Formats: sequence, structure tokens, C-alpha cells
Amino acid sequence: MIHSDQQLALVREQLGRAERALKAISDEVRPVNESRFLLMAESYVDMIEELRGEIDAYLGLQAVRQSQTELILSLEGPGIRLGDTPASLVTRVLDSLRRGLQLVVEAAESGSSTGQARGAVARTAGRRKRWIEELCDLPLVGVAPGSVQVQLGEPASLSTGLLGDEDREFYQYVISLLRDGLACATGQATAEQLPVELRQPVLHAVRKLVPTPRGALDAITISGRAIGTGKDYRVTREARGRLDQEVRRVTATAEITSEEGIIREVDLDQNTFMLRDRRGGAPELPCEYADGDEEDVKSFLDKRVIVNGTLRTSPKANRQTMDVEVIEAIGVEEGGNQPGGDEARVESADYDAN
Repeated sequence: MIHSDQQLALVREQLGRAERALKAISDEVRPVNESRFLLMAESYVDMIEELRGEIDAYLGLQAVRQSQTELILSLEGPGIRLGDTPASLVTRVLDSLRRGLQLVVEAAESGSSTGQARGAVARTAGRRKRWIEELCDLPLVGVAPGSVQVQLGEPASLSTGLLGDEDREFYQYVISLLRDGLACATGQATAEQLPVELRQPVLHAVRKLVPTPRGALDAITISGRAIGTGKDYRVTREARGRLDQEVRRVTATAEITSEEGIIREVDLDQNTFMLRDRRGGAPELPCEYADGDEEDVKSFLDKRVIVNGTLRTSPKANRQTMDVEVIEAIGVEEGGNQPGGDEARVESADYDAN
């Protein structure tokens, strides 16, 4: 890190030497052997990028970029750097963010008096779905090193004026809920600062961003204009246990768990399905999912899956339901009737089986 103008001058000298060395290799080796040039140049390229990053940070360029970018997701882990990181890892993280935002938007609009006051005008089911998608699909504005940094802008419909001031106010409210959830994940706050009716969906939304136990991703640092100047939240694997503890604490009759079975009786209008043929002969389990998970539910119909989420038990009816967080396929597609279950069906005219 650079802490003075003298150090800045030294780093600039180092940068100049590295750039001149790279230019010499390019002039001498590249015309003869391109592969050897690329191999020799790799360490110089890494050094140049690191030195330029230090200079940008000292001059304040990083702070300016952060203030102009809605959200910055910095992905960390061994081997995670530009040129080596699989695109699938980046898209999974972005999809987790999008689905998490959708979960918060749906809950805030329908379950919170504050949310209803901030953004809700009467919408048909189709218009509501498009509105949620537009608010939660943030445009990609840049990718940078460190280790891989994904930069996102505000929703395009807000920046172009297709959505109005009420929608912007509601979006900012949703982002504030996300910030509070990230504070819970990083141990900087507890769920008490969230509205009672929104605690569970916000915690579940943030939980979608937690790195998996055995993946290449170790941590995600979230910063940007939406988070606040000079602020960031670093979410590591350890956040999963912390969030689960918060969910258990604020929902006395709920349990974070995983259930295995086959998805049946999908109702796209009610966002529900039945999980049948569960392990140990357990009875069928009604499950509720968010709009953002609809494509997964349709693709996993008739398949054996593991459903992760919050299992709720009704003390009066002695009945269990699950709020779905993540669905993972573990088997091949099942056809026809299953033991203990009716023939699979989808209760919506909107679903095209083809």
C-alpha cells in the first residue's frame, strides 16, 4: 500500500521498469515464439496490474469508481483472477444476487406496510413479474482484477426513466434491507434491525450469496454506491452458520434443513409444489418458492432433488411446510407414477410442457 508521495514515486518507478521489461520481451521473444512470450509475460502482467491498482487506490480513483458504481462484488479465492476464473462461477454469483433481490422485493411489497407504501401500485400478475425482474436485473458495467471484481449499475429501467420516482424509492428501500442483511451476515448487526415480517426473507436472500462449503469461492466483498462510500461487507463461508442462527432465533417454529424427494404438483400461480417420495417414507411436503426460482422448479419437475430451506411446523395443525431457498438435482428424471404419489402435473395454463 502507498502512504506518501515518496512511496508513490517509488511505485511509479517500479511500474515503469516492469512495463519496459514487458516491452523488451514483446520485441525480442514474441516475433519468434508467441507461446513462450505469453508464458514469460505472465508475471510481469500480474505485477503491472498490482502496481497500477496501488497507484489508483492512493490517487483516489478506486473511491471514485466505487461511488459511481451501484454494486461491486469482489470474488476471492485461490485461483480466482481474471483470465483463470470460469465464467460459470461469476454467473452463479450474479444469479444468486438477482434471486436474492427478487426475494426481498416480493416480500417487501406484499408483506410489509412500509414496502407497500414505498413502491406499490396495483399491478396485474404479469406486470408485477416484469416489474420485479426489471428492479432486480442490474446491468454489468465492468469487470476488473482484485481478485475478480464485478461492477454493476443501477437497474436500467430506473436510469432510463421507464420506472418512476416511487419505484426508485422502493428500490432504495430494498437495497437498505439488503445492507441490513449483509450486516447480520458479517456479525455487525442482528436481525432486530429488520422489520419483523421481513427478517426471514432478507436473511434467506443474503444466504444465497454465502460461498458454498467446497467451492472455489472463499469470500465475496460487496461495496459500491448502494452500500455507502468507504463501506463494504465481506461475506465468508462462516456467514452461513451465523445466518442460520439468526433465522432460528427470529422464527421460533422454523428450522433450516435439507429434504430429499421428487418434485410433483407444481402450481405456478401459487408458487408451490409437493415434495414426494421423501427419505425414510416421510409424508409429502408442501413447498413454497420465490418467483425467481420458477425456472428451476419447472426444470426439476419429476426429478429427485435436495430442497434446502426453512421447514415450518404448525403447532395447531401438526403440519409442516417448507420455504424453498435452493434446489439441487441429484438424480435422473423420473417418469410416470411414483410410489406413494399421483401422476405429476402442473396446475397452470401458463406452463408449456415442451
